[in-house]
Amino acid sequence: MPPRRPQSKIAGLKQLGVQFQVCATTLKSRNVDSKDLYDFDQKDLVPSGVAPLGILQSQGFAYVKP
Repeated sequence: MPPRRPQSKIAGLKQLGVQFQVCATTLKSRNVDSKDLYDFDQKDLVPSGVAPLGILQSQGFAYVKP
């Protein structure tokens, strides 16, 4: 079976209720236009990804960077 494309993985995760948040700081620093993102919705944009990560970590979640 061929590997799944990232778009189908994202769609599958969204169907399971996973919410994605996109860091505006990272988009700007890497010169990425949000129009180039797959299935992007403006409501998913956060000013900085660091603050939400800190909040989740304080609630017991862990951040694992590959």
